[in-house]
Amino acid sequence: MGKKVIFILVFAILLIDLIYALENFTINVNSPEDNIYNSRKVFIDISSDTTLDSISFISQNDKILTQRNLCKHCKKYYGSKTFDEGHQLISLFATKHLTTIDYNVSFFIDSAKPKIAIISPRQKSFSNGYNFSLQLIEKNPKSLSINYGNYVKGFVYRNIDITNECENIDNSFLCEFNLFLDDYDSDSIFYDYELVDIAGNKVKTKPIQVEVDTKKPLLLNPDSFYSYSDSYIDFILDIDENNLKSIKYLDYGDEEPIYKQLCISLSKSVCKKRVPTRASTHDVSITIIDRAGNIKEALLKK
Repeated sequence: MGKKVIFILVFAILLIDLIYALENFTINVNSPEDNIYNSRKVFIDISSDTTLDSISFISQNDKILTQRNLCKHCKKYYGSKTFDEGHQLISLFATKHLTTIDYNVSFFIDSAKPKIAIISPRQKSFSNGYNFSLQLIEKNPKSLSINYGNYVKGFVYRNIDITNECENIDNSFLCEFNLFLDDYDSDSIFYDYELVDIAGNKVKTKPIQVEVDTKKPLLLNPDSFYSYSDSYIDFILDIDENNLKSIKYLDYGDEEPIYKQLCISLSKSVCKKRVPTRASTHDVSITIIDRAGNIKEALLKK
């Protein structure tokens, strides 16, 4: 083998080593991470140990996949890019000469602040603890809590189990649950909610005041609350209840028995009313409801 051939071979080997050395590089991706972000603007932090021809990326969620440059003839890129809500998958590319290193990362974006729509009980209404409901305007709730009570008897903090006490309906959640309010009977309480989503966004409602009534209405004359003649029923109900909503009756002696309104208020704790009837026999049922939803039922046969 001639000296010229040997020289060419040595030169070729050195050239290959040089090209390899020029193209052999590493990259470090510090951001984004496999994480949940509460902003659509996400920082991209990528660097190399050498100057690159370009750093670029592709968002795999785009309808048309387009490789977008972040920088050219650079060793690093540090800046923010805007992405859509929800799950994201991006591919980062670092290119030098004939070599490209790619790096895939997925993350989730939830930048929308959660909202709460109070359903019941409303401000200045009544509650017995069995009528708490609300709607979460949030796709990705993480935790929900209620704080209730007053400054005399103290406050109670309770976590609401979103999985078991809330129902997912059209990307929102309807929550219904009960509270034990016997300790606050006949008092006012305040309650408020705090909702946190998976990205750490949170909302807290303003305190709502409600009146507590956990006791059922008391009928003091269950064995004599009505009498009847041929064409009338005379009702005289002696009732212990400060927050009456309505009293209804049903006469099973009617041809088509249905509940009818009897009283919506009391006069000196008494509901007194005469109603016409065509029935010859009477089995009368009454339902007394207070403003907190407590119900007392009684049946008297004559």
